[in-house]
Parts: sequence; C-alpha cells; structure tokens
Amino acid sequence: MSEPRKFDRIRGIWKKGNSISPVVNPGQSTFNLFLRGMEVGELTYDSTTWRFRYSDSFKSKPSLRPIAGFPDPEKEYSSTELWPFFAMRIPSLEQSAVKRAIRRDALNEASQVDLLGRFGRKTISSPFELRIDEKRHVIA
Repeated sequence: MSEPRKFDRIRGIWKKGNSISPVVNPGQSTFNLFLRGMEVGELTYDSTTWRFRYSDSFKSKPSLRPIAGFPDPEKEYSSTELWPFFAMRIPSLEQSAVKRAIRRDALNEASQVDLLGRFGRKTISSPFELRIDEKRHVIA
C-alpha cells in the first residue's frame, strides 16, 4: 500500500467512530521526537490542539529531509487531530497484550496522549523514537 493511501486508511480509522480521543486531563503534554539520538522535533498537546515543530538541531542540518506531512522545517504545525505519522504509533486496542498493558498501567484507553506515551516510543515501521517529556507533561 502506498504511503498516502496508508495514511488515508489510518485517518479513516480515527474518523469512523473509533472512540480514542486526545483528552487525558486538562494540561499540556510534550513529546520529543528523536532520530539516532538527535532531537528532530517536539509534539505537544494542550487539551484542544496538537502542535509539531522541528528542533533547532534538526533545522541546522540541511542534509536531513523533513518528515512527510511536515515539509517546512521553519513552520509550526497545528491540528485538532493527531497526525497519521504519530497516530500510527498507537497499536490496535483489540490486541490482548495491549489490553493487558492498559489495565496493568491504569491507562485511559480513550486518550491518545496516554496511549502515545505508553506505546508510541518505538515502532518497527519507523526509525524515529518518541519520548514523553516528563518535565513538561502537566496534568492539572
């Protein structure tokens, strides 16, 4: 499946009644995106809007190509929906191991922030690593 069709399929899953929402608790959550140890950018959620911006270290390396969906390294992107690049890091809630982890870790299974924080660090389909910034993860 081509990348654009794959993202359209993922986006469709989120729109077709999937009950996962970004709401965790009022506050702000921050995630840092890394590639081979270098910080690439920052993803934040402030209870209504997701934002992504590239780090200064990424912008200082013109040999690095921007991520599909975020073509301009100078721009701050914002959306009320989590972008497919990040949403695909959340596994299906139908998997028994995922269900067990959600129960064991007392996660809100309807929260993209909780699920991204627990399951989004690494995927087999992407060389990027997403880490929650514990210092800037505020729960009101």
